Amino acid sequence: MSKKELSFLQKFSWDFIGGIVYSLSQWFILIILAKFGNVSMVGLYALGLSVTAPIVLMTNLQLRSIIATDVKKEYSFNLYFTLRNTMNILTVIIILLFSFLSEYNKEEFLIILLIGISKIIDSYSDLIYGKMQQNGRMDLIGISRSIKGILTIFSMVVGLWLTGSLVISLMILNLTWLFILIFFDHKKVENMILDLKFEFKFKSLKKLFFLSFPLGIVLMFGSLNVNLPRIFLEKNTDTETLGYFASISFLIVSGSMVINSLGQALAPTLANLFYNREIVAYKKLLKKMLLFSLFVGVSGILISLLEGELILRIIYSNEYANYSKILVLCMIAGAFEFLSSVLGYSLTSMRVFNFQALLSSFNVLVCLVSVLVLIPLFGIEGAGFSLIITSFLQFLILSIYTLKKLKQ
Repeated sequence: MSKKELSFLQKFSWDFIGGIVYSLSQWFILIILAKFGNVSMVGLYALGLSVTAPIVLMTNLQLRSIIATDVKKEYSFNLYFTLRNTMNILTVIIILLFSFLSEYNKEEFLIILLIGISKIIDSYSDLIYGKMQQNGRMDLIGISRSIKGILTIFSMVVGLWLTGSLVISLMILNLTWLFILIFFDHKKVENMILDLKFEFKFKSLKKLFFLSFPLGIVLMFGSLNVNLPRIFLEKNTDTETLGYFASISFLIVSGSMVINSLGQALAPTLANLFYNREIVAYKKLLKKMLLFSLFVGVSGILISLLEGELILRIIYSNEYANYSKILVLCMIAGAFEFLSSVLGYSLTSMRVFNFQALLSSFNVLVCLVSVLVLIPLFGIEGAGFSLIITSFLQFLILSIYTLKKLKQ
């Protein structure tokens, strides 16, 4: 079998390995900050992520998934590239405007800006991953994300060890990611994109924008569901409490990276099955994905109940072990999130975008109300309760709608 004809197992394995290494590197940033810095530094980094993530995810428009599931190849890669550049300019403007209006201090502003830049650099790699995925080259994605993950850890350790400064460490990280984008990602995709250039076909750009914008809204609202509790927690308590909550809630990523690897690997298969109206095979595959997600979610809950304190003590420090209850709450929310993620991949494969945007807006409203009520009453535990309420309602509504859609 040639490299261009990877089996499902190979596709899943490559994306899974790359996803693990990259996701662990993001998690290791928090661990490195906790070990070499302090809880306040973790809180500042979490604040930067909380502010930039919803903005970047909205302007990214989930173009990777749209490229990967574009069975008819309706749009050229140059059109996607042009739209990505346009939206990244908008990203910088929104981040600068929001930071100015929020009156953050100089250090907070620089951290927010640098994290925003890192996300923009990553967005170009993400666009290239979509093209690689469309061509069945999950191996290249896995290699790229593995390299990025390893060098991310190295950059942060060296930056903090030499300077003790989060700002300088993030500068080094951005240069590292830019190097990988230019000398690996772009080089490996050159043979798939013969003539990369801007393509200002405004009618096509407008059509692609309105096709993808609902997914951008979905991602933004999904990010707000995660980050609103953090933002309100920081406002109602302090950066240290935010640091504890952000570090612990990030453990959900250990399950998310498995589910996302599964979803990314199977997204083109689901799209083809639905496009060819092979509904029985589609339902069978979707059922297997949901059962696997349920297994991952339940496992996380059980492990956190049995060994939560030990896990937090080993990964972070003794102080974190006092928050083992928060870990359990986060794992319960994570279980519902994993199931919702699979259903989200299912709806994307059906090209159902507008409903996902409407549902996400409803979820943000639920999240906003819950954090306004629960965090002032219960503090850090209220943030955990908010995650559970939001993720459960999302899963419930997605399940009902997906069943209805498959019966049509």
